[in-house]
Amino acid sequence: MRRDRTSQLRRGGRGLTLIETLISTAIFGVVVASLYLLYESMLRTYTKGEMRAEVQQSARIALAQVTQDLRGAGYDPSGALASVSPGPSTALRAATPTCMSFISYEAPGGAPASVQISYTLASGALQRRVDSWHPGTGSFSGGSWAKVAQSMASVQFTYYDADGLVVANDTGTEPPAGLCPPASGAGSTPGQLSVEQMRRVRRIGVVLRAEATASRVTSEFFVLGNDVQLRNR
Repeated sequence: MRRDRTSQLRRGGRGLTLIETLISTAIFGVVVASLYLLYESMLRTYTKGEMRAEVQQSARIALAQVTQDLRGAGYDPSGALASVSPGPSTALRAATPTCMSFISYEAPGGAPASVQISYTLASGALQRRVDSWHPGTGSFSGGSWAKVAQSMASVQFTYYDADGLVVANDTGTEPPAGLCPPASGAGSTPGQLSVEQMRRVRRIGVVLRAEATASRVTSEFFVLGNDVQLRNR
């Protein structure tokens, strides 16, 4: 009687067969793979959302700063344009499709003073430079480039005259007097407007393209633009 009970216990407590083990492993693998794919999908969705917010914020910050500065272009409370050297003695100091420099103003101590503001794109960021006016030397200097916004893929400036026509880089009677970005000495860069053409500019179109990338996720782009009327022209 005792031997029969022992045999029954042994038969009831046998282990899994090879086929049962393989089936269990396959089911477990399918479950794990499904969970991993779900995790990857959620991670990509979250990452793309973060990237989208980043590029939109970068473009909005950059456009707001450029627009604010351009609205003061030509306002020269220090009278710098009458004696600035080297020229040109125009609100726009240098202008290309991807870079510009112009006279505007700042009032850090309460009293407005003339400054030269420049914009260009470098190392994936929109860069801004502010040079103070120095009457003794008749020049703008002392500034340094600072990042306005990151994740910028491109910047495009379009210049319009009083009739709304694009001021293109054709032959002008007065050659450019400076570089863009501005530098000491005379010269020119590709696409730069002549002094004569810069005097005709009354409106500037600004288009910024922001881009964010991440591994295993498609890039996110955001394009933002605005037209700014030069109020002091």
